[in-house]
Amino acid sequence: MKNLVIILSSISVFFTACTSGEKDYRSLEQIDAKPILKWVEQESETTKKSMESEPDFEKMRKNILEALESKDKILYGTKRGNYFYNFWKDAENQRGLWRRVKFNDYSSGRKNLKWEKLISFDDLSKKENIKWVFKGSLTAPLSTQQDRVLIKLSNGGKDAVQIREFSLKTKRFIDKGLNLPEAKYAIDMVDKDQLLIGSNLNKDMVTRSGYPREMKLMKRGQDFAAAKVLLTIPKENTGIWSYSMQISKDKKVHFVEDSVDFFSSNKYIYENEKLNRLPVPKKTSVVGAFKNKIFFSMKDNEKGFAKGDIVYIENLGKGSFSSLKSFFKSKKNQSFESLNATKDYILVVIQEDVIKKAFRYYPLKRNKWDIRNLSFKEEVSVLDTDLSSNKVLLKTSGFLAPNKVELYDVRRLKSKILQQEKTYFKSKDFIAKQEWAKSQDGTKIPFFVVYRKDMKFNSKNKTIMYGYGGFEISLSPFYLKTRIPNWVSKGHVFVLANIRGGGEYGPAWHQAAQKFNKKKSYEDFAAISKRLEELKITSPKHLGISGGSNGGLLVGASSVLFPERYGAAFSAVPLLDMLRYDQLLVGSSWIPEYGDPKIEAERAYLKTYSPFHNVEKDKTYPKMFFYTSTFDDRVHPAHARKMYKKMKDQGHEVYYYENSEGGHTGASNLKQRALKDALKFTFFEKALN
Repeated sequence: MKNLVIILSSISVFFTACTSGEKDYRSLEQIDAKPILKWVEQESETTKKSMESEPDFEKMRKNILEALESKDKILYGTKRGNYFYNFWKDAENQRGLWRRVKFNDYSSGRKNLKWEKLISFDDLSKKENIKWVFKGSLTAPLSTQQDRVLIKLSNGGKDAVQIREFSLKTKRFIDKGLNLPEAKYAIDMVDKDQLLIGSNLNKDMVTRSGYPREMKLMKRGQDFAAAKVLLTIPKENTGIWSYSMQISKDKKVHFVEDSVDFFSSNKYIYENEKLNRLPVPKKTSVVGAFKNKIFFSMKDNEKGFAKGDIVYIENLGKGSFSSLKSFFKSKKNQSFESLNATKDYILVVIQEDVIKKAFRYYPLKRNKWDIRNLSFKEEVSVLDTDLSSNKVLLKTSGFLAPNKVELYDVRRLKSKILQQEKTYFKSKDFIAKQEWAKSQDGTKIPFFVVYRKDMKFNSKNKTIMYGYGGFEISLSPFYLKTRIPNWVSKGHVFVLANIRGGGEYGPAWHQAAQKFNKKKSYEDFAAISKRLEELKITSPKHLGISGGSNGGLLVGASSVLFPERYGAAFSAVPLLDMLRYDQLLVGSSWIPEYGDPKIEAERAYLKTYSPFHNVEKDKTYPKMFFYTSTFDDRVHPAHARKMYKKMKDQGHEVYYYENSEGGHTGASNLKQRALKDALKFTFFEKALN
């Protein structure tokens, strides 16, 4: 009877909030209240049926799923010791299979590999009746026993995980091994019997963002509560983290970071049950290690270095550290991408005008380097390195070039192709090119456009423009194996926008659209739309915009600030209520990016673009589709719920789909991913007429 009263009360509160005109619609912030979940299910089903009724929906869904389930996909993974570990999904393994093979066999390029099955997450999910999602594994340094690893298991794709100890010999979870309950962890293996660990299990020892604020040394057989405390940080900070890097065949260096905020931290190295603070600025990021050197990316102009520079300190393991030394000086049209060490060399990847380039560094005397520019025809990324050799695993690809995995000899500068993904379209039939737009303040904004060679420049082509524009995250060319067959091949257009807020030109490009400058991202997006119109590629009626997470905010804000520029908008797992985002889940950790709603001036600025607070009944907006996940414990699903309900109440054309699982990616398995993409493409096909 008590439960019935609670349910009836919730229904009453819910419908009062959603029908009385209350601006906040706050009852929708109840993630799993039964009446709200029932409403979510009804709205999602209505949207799904609407899209399924379109002529090409089912064909498109099957095409996408076939590509995702293909047996010819690239075998990505990690080399550990003599083995190559791979996480694989296909039609029979929707939730995935963790497996391994001898690295010598993998590197031979043979197709018919004899895989050793370790964990089937489909079987585990059925056995335990939980929708498990694999979130990775942790191992001790290679010099220690490698039989035991830690497996991160997420219920439905959430960031919070369970951690269990697994035996590589028996291929089973260890009955009396480590078994940690669901939480958000900062965890690293010092050796097979010791962990650096932080957790939000103790609610008194979490930051205001809900992350751990205590780093402990936990030994085998110890309870978490009894573990030795190494560092406690203020509650106002973002959180505490631990991670490690292999710096030689037999040694790892273990880091602990006290994140003062999202973009600055105090950094420590763990040695002999103590944390030693590193003498580097807070606004730096650890990007790699090589022998006795640790490398950092500069996020600010400090100590004689500029934003975007890569610097290093040395004497690792010798009791003290040198002052900062220069390694890579960034130019205005460049940004740093990655730094990876081999036995004798360092491989550095940068972006130059959003095109990736690779360089080989060889140490000379007196902190000088021999630098060689390496030539790759396609975009290049480092997948894995082997510190016992000078060979690395690389991925090369492009908008029109299928993904390839190559074993690259850094010393000899020779490459061996191990795998090449099947082609999903004839590259010669399409064009991918870079263009430029001019934003309101005169800044040149790069973007890529992909279309069929026979496209007519008549301003009528249906176009999807994808963007992100936040947190110094870069967007660069990638193989369009589902977008071209299911969108561009129909005579439509795909655009990748490199707007400010991202990392395409380093920290300065990011910081140009932070806090009081956040609207620069949306102005850049609008500038690209105008340029597309000038080029007669498309026009607002035929232009759709798409993005997820911060990109979902980009889509929402662009739609309310520049509604005349777009015909349709797909906003996935988005932030939309910018006056309450800091009070929902881990939102307060993003205050350095957006600003603090509790500070009057910052709240006033947030209100000028907050999508939820700027949508009005009597204005015309693009047709909108909001996609989110009930199990997203990073960006609260209420952002999408509230925006959708408010727009629907105002009479706008709006669609909604909430996946019951999937976490912040919005999908936990291949069928869910195929459905998500089919909903998106079908929506744009329907809306951009």
